[in-house]
Amino acid sequence: MMPRSLICLGIFVAMIGGESTSARSVDRPAVRVQCVSVNGSDRDMRPLCQQMVQSLAQIIPQAAFRQVSQAQWRPHGSRDISVRLEMSAESGKLLWQMGPMGELHTGPDHPFHANSSARASDLRQFTDDLVASTQPMLAATALK
Repeated sequence: MMPRSLICLGIFVAMIGGESTSARSVDRPAVRVQCVSVNGSDRDMRPLCQQMVQSLAQIIPQAAFRQVSQAQWRPHGSRDISVRLEMSAESGKLLWQMGPMGELHTGPDHPFHANSSARASDLRQFTDDLVASTQPMLAATALK
């Protein structure tokens, strides 16, 4: 089994990679991850988004992950997936789309009661639980 630090390094390298499709294998889907705060929440999304990428990597280990802006969110290839984490003051949910012409899907709201100084373990628990509650729907979309 690979050490966690090596896995995290791989995820980080994949996240900072460019948008060029030549940087990844054709067989390896790209997962574009965007994290946004809605409904007036002023939460810093960077730590939460980094943890979301790690939680998604647990269920889609073969993918190349990239954190992107809203302008870059739409998937390019037919096997590519775009995932958006939308956070409100007290909950979060995932939205995802498979392929550039795919339907936009929305997962269930999941409560998040940590304050702005949430520990890494709180963020990990939240993103792992959110991905687990959404995984059956996300997997059904990805297997179409």
